[in-house]
Amino acid sequence: SELSVQYVDGLRGPLIVYDPKDPQAHLYDVDDPSTIIQLGDWWQVSSETLLVGYQGNGVVPISDSGTVNGVGRFQGGPEVPFAITEVVSGKRYRLRIINESARNVFTVSIDNHPLTIIEADGVATVPHTVDTIEMLAGQRYSVVLTADQPVANYWLNAPFTGGSPALNLHQNSTLSRSILRYKGAPIAEPDTPWTAGPVNGTSLVEADLRPPEVIPVPPADVNITLDLTVVAGAAIWNVNNVSYLPPKAPTLNQILAGADTDVDFNVTENTFVLPPNKTVQISFPPTDDDDA
Repeated sequence: SELSVQYVDGLRGPLIVYDPKDPQAHLYDVDDPSTIIQLGDWWQVSSETLLVGYQGNGVVPISDSGTVNGVGRFQGGPEVPFAITEVVSGKRYRLRIINESARNVFTVSIDNHPLTIIEADGVATVPHTVDTIEMLAGQRYSVVLTADQPVANYWLNAPFTGGSPALNLHQNSTLSRSILRYKGAPIAEPDTPWTAGPVNGTSLVEADLRPPEVIPVPPADVNITLDLTVVAGAAIWNVNNVSYLPPKAPTLNQILAGADTDVDFNVTENTFVLPPNKTVQISFPPTDDDDA
């Protein structure tokens, strides 16, 4: 849920729509719930407490932990078992990696295994192989991993940045990891050192991604500009100088009751009524505000 700060407390999860006619299905053998990789952040206090502090001083809270598939450790905490993704030697896996954190930026890699990107944020791409992928909050990538290494355990590394660690003594980004385990490997952690990923590996440059088919962009029939700003020190986000507030009546109910123009909705809903079968161009002017 992305209403207010609910998912900071753990109310979050993947919603995957599988395409039975996926044109890239020939690139992988396995794509099921076991190959979903969820990256998250975790705090040891409630979102309500965090929000009160943020609204009071404007300082962005720093997470205690990063998590992989809901499991993580923090500096000085218990050594809970890491999450495990099991693979069979010789098979190709479509890993659906999702950064569902509130703020953390993760850099993902898997020891000795290159990652071939075939989809970014729901859009298919020409296969593009890298060693590491930097993922901001909300980003999703599908990558193909070929299980062609010796049967063993390997680290999935997901170190993160999310503010200054000095502001949270529990934070240790190297603890954000999980295990890729080949079937038949010992039930144990990898015996290789913890790292942040390959030293001289190839990192994803998003501009290098290409769609399998280039579809020309039609001219816009409607142009909408959305100016994003943050009220300094107040933790209030505005779109076109309006801060969103949930409507008293659900939007769909209002439509069923006859609402069909912008003025029929409360201004704090920021509702745009669009004509059917038209091309809409939405522009986001650049901003110097990091939070925006």
